Amino acid sequence: MATEDYSRIQALLVNDKPHLLSNLTAAMFADRLGWEPERLTAALRYGGGVSFFDAINAARVREVQQLARRPANVRISLLVLAHEAEFGSKSAFYDAFRRHAGCPPAEWRRRQVHEKASEAFG
Repeated sequence: MATEDYSRIQALLVNDKPHLLSNLTAAMFADRLGWEPERLTAALRYGGGVSFFDAINAARVREVQQLARRPANVRISLLVLAHEAEFGSKSAFYDAFRRHAGCPPAEWRRRQVHEKASEAFG
């Protein structure tokens, strides 16, 4: 059951994007699933080994990455995109990005530019 619960959490994050709500709480998230908060916590710990806030920050980092990959956003700073993804502060964004992307935001963006250039030139 815990694996199914974790899959439902991931599907909700991908499809409904509740992580884009600035005031999101574990109770609100659990309510969207029709669960008690304890079930949400247990599913996150079992399926991903993470806390609620880690899961939300990981989803927000993925959101920033998706936004940054759009051609229309190539000149928009990652910090502006982080604000759109509902990060509350620069430090929260940088800490979460390093944790979930494995590198600082500027390094990630440089890698993206380098990969696109490599693809363009074969």
